[in-house]
Amino acid sequence: MCFTEAGLIGYAGICGFGGPDRALEITGMVHPDHRRKGVFSLLHGLVVWECRRRKASGALALCERDSAS
Repeated sequence: MCFTEAGLIGYAGICGFGGPDRALEITGMVHPDHRRKGVFSLLHGLVVWECRRRKASGALALCERDSAS
């Protein structure tokens, strides 16, 4: 999670379903007022690090098809 003095501005979540041989599921978001400032790049780097630490067989990034951004 990423916070400023105003509160939560972004997060990335990692979920593993089905055991260690299955890909991890990645979700995340950044508040619209804080996009294009490197927040998701930072979160993505942390997710990649954590996936490697867990020796994940792969990762599945979920994105909202109807997202305006």
